[in-house]
Amino acid sequence: MDYQTKPISRNDLRTIAKWFRHLFQSRNIYRFDVLWAFEKIHEVLSEITTEVIEDNDLSVITYQDVPSACIPDLKGNYHIIVRQKVYDGAARGVGGYRDHIVHEMAHAVLCLLGFTPVFERTFKNNELEP
Repeated sequence: MDYQTKPISRNDLRTIAKWFRHLFQSRNIYRFDVLWAFEKIHEVLSEITTEVIEDNDLSVITYQDVPSACIPDLKGNYHIIVRQKVYDGAARGVGGYRDHIVHEMAHAVLCLLGFTPVFERTFKNNELEP
């Protein structure tokens, strides 16, 4: 199930990506140090906090197979949670795990920029509304 948000162009997304790289002073156009940014994002954007949790911790992420999550609060803050196996895999250079982490950071940043989900949802593959 996906949440819909206001439309944005590829050009605008590329501009946001450049701004994001600038925030972390990333000069390399081919590689972005995801783990360094994950560790520093709270220093750059105080509304975002991060946490690495145990793989079997279901107290925050309700499903075992969810590798990471971005959890908003009612005050406009975002808490990014990543399972230990994802963090460790990203540290070993596994691209998919790095993608999970930067994906959650993108959720938080885009929400801070006003790209928040709207109430409408799209359903795929014959999903039924809960």
